Amino acid sequence: MKTTRVNRWALWMGLWIAAPSSAAGSAPERINAQRVLSELHHSDQIEIQFGEMAQAKGTSSDIRDYGDRIVKDHRDADRQVKDLAEKDGIPLVAQSTSGWLNRFAASLERRVMADLSRKSGRAFDKAFMNATIDDHKRDISNLESNNNSMRQEDLHALLARLLPALEQHLEQAEKIQRHN
Repeated sequence: MKTTRVNRWALWMGLWIAAPSSAAGSAPERINAQRVLSELHHSDQIEIQFGEMAQAKGTSSDIRDYGDRIVKDHRDADRQVKDLAEKDGIPLVAQSTSGWLNRFAASLERRVMADLSRKSGRAFDKAFMNATIDDHKRDISNLESNNNSMRQEDLHALLARLLPALEQHLEQAEKIQRHN
């Protein structure tokens, strides 16, 4: 009985790893694709929350409009991420909290969100712009790094499509910050 379970598990894993996929063929490529797509999904969710906060709490029309753009663009990006993951049979997983670096990043993210939710008026505007600029710089760096290391054509193409929007968001945020 035990041997049968092990054989079934091995067969299932073999089928999962060998499943046809244009984004990832080998097991390490699938794992890398899953990591990248899951990180993108998580990042989009955070950006959507940032944008919704800006829409609700921003004191200037520039910040509220920027929040609206962030929400729309990141919902579209997230749809593309989920579509590719579904097409390639790659499940999206929650943000990892294993390892000190992942725990630190998750903690920082929670602190920034909590800080923004407590602020209002000009204090919110300033904190929001600082947070979104930092977040977009980090996201652009991660996207460029992942894009340079991607061998999977459809994932590489997705990252290349998403990068210009992030760069535009950063540019727009820096412009708003200078004028407010």
